[in-house]
Amino acid sequence: MKIKYVIPAVIVLMLLASAVPVVHNNQPAVSNSSSLITVTGTHWYSPESDKLVSPGMNNVPLFVNFTSVKTVDNLNVTLNLKYFKDSPFSCSYINGPDKMVKNNVSYKIFQAGEPGLIYQLVNISPVAGTGYYEEALVYNYTINGTFYSGNTTFIIPLLGNVRLSVLTSYFGEASEHINGTPGMKNIPLTVILENLGNMPVSNVTVMYKPSNPLTGYKQYENISALNSFGVVNLTFIASIKNVNDSFYRQNLTLYYNGAYHNTSFMVPVTGYSNISLVSYYSNPPVIYQNEKFIKMTFVLENSGNSFKKNLNVSLYSKYFKVVSPDYYHLKYFEPGVINVTFYVNAMNITGYHNIYLSIDSMNYTINERIHSSGYNDLKISSGTVKLLSNTKKQLMTFYLNNTGNKTFRDVEIHLLTPSVISIHVSSSNPLSALDVNNVTFSEIRPGQSIKVTFIVDTSPAVANGTYPSQLLVTWHFNNTQELFTKTYNFNAKISPTISQKVVKTFTDPLYIIIIVLIVIVLILIGIVAARSRKGKKESKSENKKE
Repeated sequence: MKIKYVIPAVIVLMLLASAVPVVHNNQPAVSNSSSLITVTGTHWYSPESDKLVSPGMNNVPLFVNFTSVKTVDNLNVTLNLKYFKDSPFSCSYINGPDKMVKNNVSYKIFQAGEPGLIYQLVNISPVAGTGYYEEALVYNYTINGTFYSGNTTFIIPLLGNVRLSVLTSYFGEASEHINGTPGMKNIPLTVILENLGNMPVSNVTVMYKPSNPLTGYKQYENISALNSFGVVNLTFIASIKNVNDSFYRQNLTLYYNGAYHNTSFMVPVTGYSNISLVSYYSNPPVIYQNEKFIKMTFVLENSGNSFKKNLNVSLYSKYFKVVSPDYYHLKYFEPGVINVTFYVNAMNITGYHNIYLSIDSMNYTINERIHSSGYNDLKISSGTVKLLSNTKKQLMTFYLNNTGNKTFRDVEIHLLTPSVISIHVSSSNPLSALDVNNVTFSEIRPGQSIKVTFIVDTSPAVANGTYPSQLLVTWHFNNTQELFTKTYNFNAKISPTISQKVVKTFTDPLYIIIIVLIVIVLILIGIVAARSRKGKKESKSENKKE
């Protein structure tokens, strides 16, 4: 039977144990010589050790010191751990050739006051409570040939204990805590296990099976050793159902020192995420018709206390073509602000038009204005462009008129013609050919009209006719880097000079044939006229003879 002494201090109790007789309710009858052998001390691990043991430990060496008040012969001393039925101790046996470790000692002659020692490997029940346990030392001996037997009781201290409990728990890992949010999947759950006992423990197996509202598979962790008042971090994986914010109880099953133990802990499911669109902006800030690669940045905020997992963001518009990926998947969005950027091209329209931003199940409508590019506000005219072939320094004149309400900036005008028409390059400045076809104006204000003149040369080998040509005009506005363009198509008509016409006339085979025919006709007329005059003269001479 176990007798626990509840006292303020262990030292005082040990002193009292040696002075106060120990009574065991189930103690059997003993001979009148039972007080011959007395126990002077008990130690675990070694004869002079003060180490503690705890329930559930196995193969622990127990040393019991004893002495005799008389000199006796043939003394046999046995440590009987079965003397009391409710003893938490039992003898253990080592593995090897000497499996049966004897739990008795014998002395041929044992002198009075002589120290004796008995050693035994002991197993301690895992369900035993801490305290002091009464055990028995059984002995027999002879004095002057007379056989005597008896027993004496003594106290074995079982003062060590291992008490594992959860110090705290949280979602996340030691390096980064997160707030558990309903609906999270496969997130770390860290449990800090503490040994509140006064004994170290080794080979602890921890089993965790998430329970409602957490879900997950059964998981195991092994702790090789944990000192008294030591802590260890254990990390498991769990998912959270869609439940209300609260604290929920979870359970751990621990196995150590030959027994299973249960401990519980609370997990806080108090995290939440709150996703919203804070603002957006575009670069350039003002958007024009047909503008390309416009950078649209949307500022999203998570104002909750936990991250949002698997956030989907997409952009759509009938009037802006998304040329970058139109869909983003964010695996984790921690509390704070992030920027999501799309690139779009504006359509060839003007006015306010909708852009739709989708953030999971939330939809935002952004009304964005597309400004006129000024294409229709820039009027270009030239009239009929007439040139002479093989002629230098001819003029080609164009008129540009701003009919809109915005000022055209950095206006550049380029003349694009076939190779038979070239910009005139002065022989005194041949390098001017590099930019001679580029005319630049700093601005054309609303209502302003400008005249642009190019000096051109025509090739001597050019054939007369009409040649398609173009005038390319580019410009900017103050608030954009976008380059706007307009192409003016016209026909350049090339005609021959007067001398070329004359030469052409007299070198044309048809004209030559006609001239030859005319000459022949004239010659024939001359011959006929000469013959006619000759006949008239002969007729007059005959008349005179008559």
